[in-house]
Amino acid sequence: EDIRIAQCLASLGSVLKNQSKYLEALEYLSKAANILSRTGEMPNVLAVCLAEIGDCYKVRGALDQAEALYEKSHEIKVEIYGSEHPEVAAIMKSLGDIAFDKKNYIHQG
Repeated sequence: EDIRIAQCLASLGSVLKNQSKYLEALEYLSKAANILSRTGEMPNVLAVCLAEIGDCYKVRGALDQAEALYEKSHEIKVEIYGSEHPEVAAIMKSLGDIAFDKKNYIHQG
């Protein structure tokens, strides 16, 4: 039952993020991520939640927090899909955007 709640919270958070209601989105997405982290189920949904939380932080100018969340999402996605998957490419683009915004053009890692 926790998983269904997490899915609902994640969906609500995603909708709110798409409506530019970032603070509200953070609340729902964070709750979903906490449930998913605790249960260890549906790592793909957890990775999406983390990326969307990162998006909310990025929009608010909190680039370090966004980067940390994108990196965690990247780790999960590589573990699930392998390094050559479009989901991995999408989160790598987000990491690249952060590096560009921080004027950190040479990523080490």
